[in-house]
Amino acid sequence: MQMQVNTEKEALLRKISSLGLAVYDTKLYLDTHDCPEAKEYMYSKYTEYCEAVALYDEKYGNIAFRSHPSEDMVWAWQIEYQNGRC
Repeated sequence: MQMQVNTEKEALLRKISSLGLAVYDTKLYLDTHDCPEAKEYMYSKYTEYCEAVALYDEKYGNIAFRSHPSEDMVWAWQIEYQNGRC
C-alpha cells in the first residue's frame, strides 16, 4: 500500500529519511568493500542529507535530537525539594 504525502513537511521528512538510509547502507557496504564509486555516492548523499536537514531546521525547527527531554521536566521529588519539604 502506498502512502500519500500530505504536506511539504512530510515530504521533506521522507527525503531526509531516505537519504539517511542511503548514507548508512553505503557505510555498511564500505565496511567490506573498497569501492571509490561507493565512497563518492556516500559523500554525495551525505551532502544532500545535510542540506535537507538544514532546510528542515530552517523551515520547521530543529530536527536533530539535541538533549534528553527529561532535562526540561520537573519531577515530583524536585518540586517537593524546591518547596522545602525534604
